[in-house]
Amino acid sequence: MSTVIDTARSFDSTVNAQGRVVLPAELRRLAGIKPGDRVSMRLEDGQVVIRTLRQVGDLMHAKYGDPKRSMADELIAERRVAAAVE
Repeated sequence: MSTVIDTARSFDSTVNAQGRVVLPAELRRLAGIKPGDRVSMRLEDGQVVIRTLRQVGDLMHAKYGDPKRSMADELIAERRVAAAVE
């Protein structure tokens, strides 16, 4: 499930001495970030992007296909079909 965020909204926070930032409750709610969620942080085009690991998995699935799919099994199946044709 993808959450659409109103990108016109702005949320402010302060980095503390330990480098920690509190994500405002409304931002967490809009982004679908819940207590206990693990997040991935990445620098993209000079901007910090925070995603839950679930969101990262969804992006990887969309880009590379089903992660439960065995590429080795697919390759073997393709080779068997090619061998049968020969």
